[in-house]
Amino acid sequence: MSHTLIIDTSFGSTVGVLGHEPVVEKDSRTHVERLQANIGQSVAQAGLDTKDIDRIVVGIGPAPFTGLRVGVVTAKALAYATGARLLGQDILQPQMLMAYRLRRGHVGGRFDRLPEVSQETHGKPYSTTLSEHNDDSVPSVFTLCVNDARRRQLYFSLYDGNGKLIIPMDIDYPAHIAQRVNEQVGRLTDGHEGHVLIDVIGHGAGKYEADWRILQRPGQVIDASVLDLGARGLRIFADCAFASVGDANRGLAVDGIMPPTWLGSVRRNGEAQVEPLYLRRPDVSVPNPLKHVLNSNALQRNAA
Repeated sequence: MSHTLIIDTSFGSTVGVLGHEPVVEKDSRTHVERLQANIGQSVAQAGLDTKDIDRIVVGIGPAPFTGLRVGVVTAKALAYATGARLLGQDILQPQMLMAYRLRRGHVGGRFDRLPEVSQETHGKPYSTTLSEHNDDSVPSVFTLCVNDARRRQLYFSLYDGNGKLIIPMDIDYPAHIAQRVNEQVGRLTDGHEGHVLIDVIGHGAGKYEADWRILQRPGQVIDASVLDLGARGLRIFADCAFASVGDANRGLAVDGIMPPTWLGSVRRNGEAQVEPLYLRRPDVSVPNPLKHVLNSNALQRNAA
């Protein structure tokens, strides 16, 4: 029997064995120090030893530098020590799958499949909720996936309703993100913006809800991550990684977790990209070399 360990440090830290509830650290000041202990705790809670782990899925961001780096390095070291297969998974793609499931599971005005996710719609004062629409009135649904990048910025990517990547992951200020999304959606819908709904999902979505007012027909704004769903979130996160190496359970498309066409189109890159995604340029850089001054050598000789 295969045992998969998930490690993600893109927002605090989440560590868990697939099929079991994770150990979560939300305090960004301590999650790095407690990572090793939380790995041991999650493995023990599953009734396993670290030598029993044969697959490790590690979050590769995008996220700020220190915490993300520690998570990836720890996963690599553990994979080396145990011989486990190591897969990398970004945090934004699973947000799209989470939104897809929320849409399919939204019955009777409440989330009957994902009760852990807040039912509050942050954008209610200026938008309409999904429960007020159906597929005929909203044929084009887009998901803006975000993660808090600090410094008043967000990491983001945009997907259409079938899970196709429309805007690759990037980092920007929320207001500019909304403008970029509107421009891209406008081109894709060819002026039929009235038949569009744009959901925003991920950590940081609620913090900048005022900036989503300019989105064309904003939908639900959900300030939550797929890993906030506990064991079910681990399942979605891991299946994204499995799909990237052609190892996904295709039955998942039937129960509403994944778009049926997404599994056939996902890019196969899980094992080739176990490197942290920072996206933001480093604060410290190597200075440019000094410019050569004409006849500077002669001046130095004369001074000597």
